[in-house]
Formats: sequence, C-alpha cells, structure tokens
Amino acid sequence: MEQIKKCNPTVILSTTLNGPNTKLDLRTSPIHGHGIFSNAEISEGELIEEAKLLKLSFRSKIFQDSILVNYVWVNDSCNCEQCQKEGMEQYLALGYGSIYNHSKNPNTKMKLDFENETMKIYSTRKIEKDEEIFVSYGPKYWLIRDFWKKAIGE
Repeated sequence: MEQIKKCNPTVILSTTLNGPNTKLDLRTSPIHGHGIFSNAEISEGELIEEAKLLKLSFRSKIFQDSILVNYVWVNDSCNCEQCQKEGMEQYLALGYGSIYNHSKNPNTKMKLDFENETMKIYSTRKIEKDEEIFVSYGPKYWLIRDFWKKAIGE
C-alpha cells in the first residue's frame, strides 16, 4: 500500500473521481460479513475504484466507536506534533473503499493519497468473474486494531 504523506494539507481535489468500476458488486463474503466481488473479468492493472477519503478526526477523539474503528484508514506516516499528541488522522473511504476485505496476498494494489483525500485501487493480476477482491490493510493493522479494541473495552 502506497501512502502520500501530509497531515494538514491544502487539499486540491480532482474535478471528477472515477468511483467504483461497474464490474463490482457488494455481496456476502465467506471471509467476513460483506465483501466486494467482480461481476465480470477485470484485467491486470485496471483501475478498480477511485474513492473520496472523508477526513474524520484524530484517533484519540473517535476511538470509542467500536464499529467505525474497523472501517477507517489512517495516515500513519505523519509525525507532526499534533498527530503525536492526538493520534493519527482517520479517514472513511466512500464508495466501496471501506468494505474490501484484507488478504496478506491481495489481488490489488492500493494508493492512499491523503494530500488529495483519495484512494485508488488497481488490480495486480487478472481477476475472474465472481472472485472476491482483496486489499492489504498493511502490516500493522491487526496489532493496532487489537490495541484499540482493548482500549475501548471490547
């Protein structure tokens, strides 16, 4: 997962975002709850989704929400004083961006651009029709998730 660093950017939004590819469906997943699946073959390198990242707040201000904590993306590359004090800034990806399930070997590559508040997901190989589409939540995701679940008493 590639991240563009910058905590308090001057956001320059694209005039248009592509949104989810028309080859995607939200379905029940055998992995966990719901997931995103292809309804047609997706070529290697194809843009699967371009989503708006909705800036929420710093982790210390909303960590109490035991549901939302599972669906946010964080700018963990920022080391500014405010992020050190308040915790990382959190973003909710619109479209399907917060619904993709995790795999250690995903069939996509994701680019989180916090400066422009966008997420882009590309296929890394051919994805067959009816195949679930996976992203990587990053190497620290489960460690951080377990920490916050303990912190909120879940």
